Amino acid sequence: MIAYPTEQLDALESRETAARWHEKGLLDDAQWQAVLQHYPAFFKTSNIFLRIGLGFFCLIILSVAMFLSGLLLKPQSELAFSLFFLFWAAVLLFFLEQAIIRIHKYFRNGLDDMTLYVALACLI
Repeated sequence: MIAYPTEQLDALESRETAARWHEKGLLDDAQWQAVLQHYPAFFKTSNIFLRIGLGFFCLIILSVAMFLSGLLLKPQSELAFSLFFLFWAAVLLFFLEQAIIRIHKYFRNGLDDMTLYVALACLI
C-alpha cells in the first residue's frame, strides 16, 4: 500500500525535474511558470535541518508517550508486552496515514519519517 497518492508524487517529481531544467537554462521563465501552474504543490516539505529537528522532536514525543502508557499499563508477560507494541504500531501507522499524510500533507519533513520508523520498530 502506498500512503501517498501516486498522482501527487508524479507531480512532485515533474516539478523537481523542471526545477533542475530551469536552473540549467533549458526552460525559460514562461515555461517554468506553466509547469508550476500545471503541477501544483500538494505536499509540505522542509529543508534537511528542519527535517532532522522535527524527526528528533517526534522521536522524543513518541518515546515519552510510549513510556508513560507502559508505566500505566505495566505489561507483565511476554504476550502483554508484544500486544502493547503491536497496539502502538497500529496506532502510529493509522496516525501516520490519516493525520500526517492525508490531513496535513507532510512529505519528507521528519514527522512522517520518524513516525514510520517508530511504528516499524514496534512491529519488529
